[in-house]
Amino acid sequence: MKAFVISIPGHEDSQLHADRCIQSVKDTNSELDIERFTAIVPETMWQVDWKWPYSKKKVCPTTGMTLKAYKTYDMSKRI
Repeated sequence: MKAFVISIPGHEDSQLHADRCIQSVKDTNSELDIERFTAIVPETMWQVDWKWPYSKKKVCPTTGMTLKAYKTYDMSKRI
């Protein structure tokens, strides 16, 4: 089974606990397949490939779904 561990880059406690979680899986011979991910934090959030429209609706070319914009007062906080 696939499992995901998300940690905050440069955050000592986050890295420590993520490492501890991964080590626990190894120590217990669990059948989990661990994949580590870097957390999205305010400094990196605009590097996300955002697909949802900010205004007007559009059709997603990949899924065919109609994506409708929703009201956001502060666009810099939308994730």
